[in-house]
Amino acid sequence: MLNNLFLLVGIPGSGKTTISKKLEKEGAFLVSSDEYRNIFTEFKDNHEFIFSVMNLVRLHALKTRNVVYDSTNLNIINRKNTYEYLKGTNVSVIAIVLDCSAEYSKKCQKKTK
Repeated sequence: MLNNLFLLVGIPGSGKTTISKKLEKEGAFLVSSDEYRNIFTEFKDNHEFIFSVMNLVRLHALKTRNVVYDSTNLNIINRKNTYEYLKGTNVSVIAIVLDCSAEYSKKCQKKTK
């Protein structure tokens, strides 16, 4: 069975969380950097720790179902590493790029606060 990793890419306020919640309702397992920062509050500024936890959860979840990876994912090297790591497995990486202006992003961020 082929599982999908939906890798959301976009600046804060671009709609990543909105899309990830919709995919979660359709049965995908949600891995969100915002959620893990809320859970591990003492480590919320330790990016290496947060992303290590996210990667561990993501890899285990991919064994059984589709996964949505909700984080900015702006660094192309990290995206490429994710793709290369999963190459040859039963996982298809689908990047969903949310392109919006900084003005739109700021407007959306104000709505969620």
